[in-house]
Amino acid sequence: MRLTSLVLKNYGNFNAVTVTLDPRPGVVNLIVAPNGAGKSVLRGAFADLLFGIGGQSPMGFQFGYAGMRISVQAL
Repeated sequence: MRLTSLVLKNYGNFNAVTVTLDPRPGVVNLIVAPNGAGKSVLRGAFADLLFGIGGQSPMGFQFGYAGMRISVQAL
C-alpha cells in the first residue's frame, strides 16, 4: 500500500490539513518548514495512525481529544 495523502482534523495545532504525498516507487517525500510549523506533529500523526491515538494524547492541546481524526488515502 502506498499513501497518497494524510488528512488531519483537530490534531495538534492543525484544524484541518491535507498533506499530499507522491506514491511513485523510489520517490522520497520530504517535509521542510520553519520551526513551529508542525513537522513534529506530523511525525506524531504517522505514529498515531499506525498504533492508534492514545487516551491521553498530547496532541489534543488545542482542540481537545474528542474531535481528533487522522485518515489517509492510499493506492
